[in-house]
Amino acid sequence: MRLTGLILVLFFSVSTSAQTSYIEELKDKLSDNQTDSATVMIKTTLARELVYIDNSEAYRLVQQAISLANEKDLELEGAYALRILGVIMREYGFYIKGSEVLLDAKAIFEEYHDELGVANCYLSLGNLYNYLGNQDLALSNEKKAIEIFERLNIPERLGVVYNNIARTYYVFEGYDSASYFCKKSIEVNESNSNYPLIQSSYRNMGLIFTKTENYDSAIAAFNKVLEYHEKQGQYSNKWAAAEAYLGLAKVYMLSNKENLVHDNLLNAKDICVEQGYLDVLKEVIQITFKYNQAIGDYDQLDRVWTSYQNLTDSLLLIERDNKKYVVDWYEERIQKDTEIAEFADKLGKQKAQIVILLITMVFVLVMLLLFINNVQKVRRINNVLKTQKKELEKLNQTKTKLFSIVAHDFISPLSNVYSFSRLLVEDHKINPEDQKIIVQELNQSVENTIGLTKNLLTWARGQMDGEIFNPLNVEIGQLMKYVVQSISSQAKSKSIDIKVDQIEPLMVYGDPAHLEVIFRNIISNALKFSHPEQSIDIDIKKEGDRVVIKFEDHGVGMSDEVMNSLYELKEYHDSRGTSGEKGTGLGLIICKEFVERNFGNMNISSIQGKGTVFTLSFPVV
Repeated sequence: MRLTGLILVLFFSVSTSAQTSYIEELKDKLSDNQTDSATVMIKTTLARELVYIDNSEAYRLVQQAISLANEKDLELEGAYALRILGVIMREYGFYIKGSEVLLDAKAIFEEYHDELGVANCYLSLGNLYNYLGNQDLALSNEKKAIEIFERLNIPERLGVVYNNIARTYYVFEGYDSASYFCKKSIEVNESNSNYPLIQSSYRNMGLIFTKTENYDSAIAAFNKVLEYHEKQGQYSNKWAAAEAYLGLAKVYMLSNKENLVHDNLLNAKDICVEQGYLDVLKEVIQITFKYNQAIGDYDQLDRVWTSYQNLTDSLLLIERDNKKYVVDWYEERIQKDTEIAEFADKLGKQKAQIVILLITMVFVLVMLLLFINNVQKVRRINNVLKTQKKELEKLNQTKTKLFSIVAHDFISPLSNVYSFSRLLVEDHKINPEDQKIIVQELNQSVENTIGLTKNLLTWARGQMDGEIFNPLNVEIGQLMKYVVQSISSQAKSKSIDIKVDQIEPLMVYGDPAHLEVIFRNIISNALKFSHPEQSIDIDIKKEGDRVVIKFEDHGVGMSDEVMNSLYELKEYHDSRGTSGEKGTGLGLIICKEFVERNFGNMNISSIQGKGTVFTLSFPVV
């Protein structure tokens, strides 16, 4: 019962859509997240729809379905895939193996009391017995399938079995019954928009009319097949189309319209060569031979005869390979049965020796597994130790660099603060002008110390995985104005004008705290290396699906050597600004890490003596 809902949805969805859209719908379902059971059934149904359209693709899909069913222990779902495998093997000419696979699937369906699965197996077995020329078994199985499908009221499957039983009656010259079931098949399949089966039914009608010498009706039926062939394109039943072209050629020859024969034979040949329909192609060449003989084209007759001989040789080779496959399969099975019997006989005679041997083998195997397990454990422990060692070395290097930076760039400004403050406290004879200069120096040292502290803490948190990422929708212009305002005193101290150019509000998805650190460091860096009374230009605009921000200064610029070492944390990094400003060298490292963490890119271009341009880009919201 667990599959009933899914199976009915897959079957009944045909009635509401054309065959092409149904196949595309099944392919779309595979791209969605499906349960394992649903995936097996969808691939099986898609394989069933493609059997007469693209047999190799159908075989690939059913192999995947069976593998997944076996892996996930989905026996009933696997039986549906097994049934389609039997159909495909019949199409490849493996009739005995195909019948065995179908009987295996039927046994599983009977165990689960799945009438739909049993009926499908009867349908496929009937078609297989038709190929083998056994009319009684073919009709018996097809009638059993009709009985179940009618009771379950599944018109989609009735359309298939009506078409198959019509073909069976045609093969065994029951033309009235064949015509009756062809009409029922067309009626049902037209209501379901199952165009490949409609093509097959009209093809059968054409064959029946040809046999009963109703040539005008035969021509109309074959043309109906080709009309659907043109409309369906890649999803056409190409086998039916090839037989329709061949049928038209035969009818035109029988009705003495030789001028219409050649093109139909050529079209039939092209489809057969493209799709590999060897049985139909063989008949096409035979009819071509008769046609050229009838019109007296003996040069073409010789060429066709040569093609026929070559094709016959190829067909014999293929038939031999198919028979070899079946023979090898049976020989392998018989050989296995013989080996099992011989082994059982030896086992009875030498039971004690075998038991001892097995115990010894198990003991050796267990010891080997324990040894391998211990070796693997040792390797895993060594790998963990190596990884931990590298991490410790990295942390130790980071600690050394951090201490070096603190010693050189962090303690130094604090020492200046201490010295200036002590001078102010102890010396009461400092004139006002000197006091003003000392206070300015104190202010600058404190400001530098605060900036150094912020960068050191931000960098240290990032190194210890302590930096929290909290992205939001951020309007870049507002945040930029806030940052510019917050460092305006630094810009005024050097009489530098910061210009922000933005045409329209632009939103990005990022952490506002990270973005503030990025903007503050880049602008502070530009102020640091700009000369007094210069300007810094900030341009914010949208380019495609990105927000692009350019920071351009006209300061000292950078050499290639400096550019190549911007993102290296050095134990001593002395890079003073135009007014003697100091830094840790961490600013751009932090910027790069935060830009990448916020889904952005950063690019730097600089000309020594002319200035630097920082370009950032982030996805627009």
